[in-house]
Amino acid sequence: MKTKSLFLLFVGVSILQLTSSKPQQQSIWIIQQQSGDSDVVEDFSPEDLPKSFLFNLLKSPSVKIKKEVTRCYRDDVPNISVKLYYEALCPGCIHFLTSELSPTYQKLGKYLNLELFPYGNTRTEAALDSEGNYVFNCQHGKDECLNDLYQACLLNKIKDQKLQLDLVNCLMGSRDAKKNTEECMKISSVGPKPSFNEIEQCANGQEGNRLMYKLGIATASLKPPHEYTPWLTINDGHSADAEDSLDSFLCSGLLKEAPECKQQITSLKSSPVKKCYREDAPLTSVSIEPYYEALCGGCIEFITQQLLPAYMQLGKYLKVQLYPYGNTEVSKNLDPYGMHVFACQHGILECVNNLFQACLFNKVADTKLQVELASCLMGSEDPHMKTEQCMKKFKVSNVSFEDIDRCANGEEGNKLMYNLSVATSSLSPPHQYAPWVNIDGKHSPDAENDLKSFLCAGTLKGVPECQTKNHGSPMIQVL
Repeated sequence: MKTKSLFLLFVGVSILQLTSSKPQQQSIWIIQQQSGDSDVVEDFSPEDLPKSFLFNLLKSPSVKIKKEVTRCYRDDVPNISVKLYYEALCPGCIHFLTSELSPTYQKLGKYLNLELFPYGNTRTEAALDSEGNYVFNCQHGKDECLNDLYQACLLNKIKDQKLQLDLVNCLMGSRDAKKNTEECMKISSVGPKPSFNEIEQCANGQEGNRLMYKLGIATASLKPPHEYTPWLTINDGHSADAEDSLDSFLCSGLLKEAPECKQQITSLKSSPVKKCYREDAPLTSVSIEPYYEALCGGCIEFITQQLLPAYMQLGKYLKVQLYPYGNTEVSKNLDPYGMHVFACQHGILECVNNLFQACLFNKVADTKLQVELASCLMGSEDPHMKTEQCMKKFKVSNVSFEDIDRCANGEEGNKLMYNLSVATSSLSPPHQYAPWVNIDGKHSPDAENDLKSFLCAGTLKGVPECQTKNHGSPMIQVL
């Protein structure tokens, strides 16, 4: 006589806890009766079975029970990354924030880790202004730049995500960002830390300028590059479906078991979001930031033998920002004339060379010309004469040598060098040597050793200019 056995499988738990931070599935009990060579399997919900049957079944020695572990999820850690890249006066961005993101966050906010990037289709100019600040060109004009800037300062000083979203919603579309920031802070009861004065000082100073630059780096580092705003990523992957209907996207996918999603009766699909497309071609691009000094042997080799030839071949894909400062140190005390005092690793002539380069880069906007001038000046111990020669060699016409000389010998150049010191000291992780090269905002020793091969094996591997073989170049000497 063949034996019979029963297997009882508990799947999930039997109670749906609506107050849990994570949805719990309703249980299904699978009773499997084995008899001979055949299996008879039936699925039941526990509510469908008589209690007496279950009680007797559980007591039976022929029943084997397998039960999945019950989990208690954390309430304090949102698990879905949502990043929005937008701009303050883009109609599609305004609509998305007010009609999609805000109501979705009110409903599902405890599951979301929200990050806001108010930069969008803004362009960062290659040349700094006369005070050494970055210059931004916003798609919808200066009012948009100022609004983005005030938002950047608010987002930097206020860490509560719901409050961030409330303030951004309040500011979107405003053409008087200063006035409306103060009003929005009052409406949301923000203060005394930060105060409106703190936000205004940030927006009017170097702090805000650096925040906007970092937003530009973050936006330029998107893979694939953004084509329009609003541009939304979910868990770091772009999602056009989420841009059209964020609530529906989350509730039909990642959060379909969430109690908040199960409670909704119907989900109306929104009309497709209106987009503000980029005015510049969204080519594959790479941001390169070399932090270097003029008389360092490794820096000379990197600029002349790696950066220059790589730029000549791949320049249309590269966004290069040069920082001629390296291992220089700045004194905490000013000199008797109120000027910052610098001590360069390779002596005073290196300081002067770095200074002339800083003035050139501030006055000459063309990136290709900047790289050529840097390559020409590297290693020179007579930067005054060499600068004039290099300007003639590369036919610099938009600024005279006399203007560059005045910059290098005056307060303007001193401020430029100080700004370079701030940028270099702000590196994370801190630089350990020169040349120190960041690619798309992240340090890359591989790029320092072989820039072109690094680019052609990575982000630019599909471009025609990288299809030729033998990308290698000599290893650099790091000093």
